[in-house]
Amino acid sequence: MNLYSLQYIEHSFNLITYFYSILTAFIALVMIISGIFYYRNQNNPRFRTLFILVSMIGALIIEMQAGRLIDQQNSDSKTG
Repeated sequence: MNLYSLQYIEHSFNLITYFYSILTAFIALVMIISGIFYYRNQNNPRFRTLFILVSMIGALIIEMQAGRLIDQQNSDSKTG
């Protein structure tokens, strides 16, 4: 059985939160850029495909964040 200090657990949780926040910001930036390229070149299907792909990845990341939040709330309600 491994015992971890509270500081280690909080630091680990913060790293994961920062990672997902940076990943979400990066996906949002790529989504905006690909949306601009698609809007300017509507005849080129490559940008439409890129925009759809990035949008799907963004939706997946948002769903992962929501799942983590729900799991955290369930864990907090069980320990309370």
